[in-house]
Amino acid sequence: MPGRLPSPRLSMLYDFAHELLTTQRVSARVFAQASETFGTEGVVELVGLLGYYAFAAMTLNAFEMTIETDAAPGA
Repeated sequence: MPGRLPSPRLSMLYDFAHELLTTQRVSARVFAQASETFGTEGVVELVGLLGYYAFAAMTLNAFEMTIETDAAPGA
């Protein structure tokens, strides 16, 4: 974990996201804790958000997208 997070909810969010994104699975223990912390609907939304993030990151990486550092802000 990257240092101490300011709340138990954020720590749970980090644990869930880290486990899912690094192993493509979530252990029963972490899943149960996340369900207790965020509820079923919250866990479903979290998985969807993480899936979207992974999709966007994979797409950007596949096409080797970069940020143009000399572009004007908002351009």
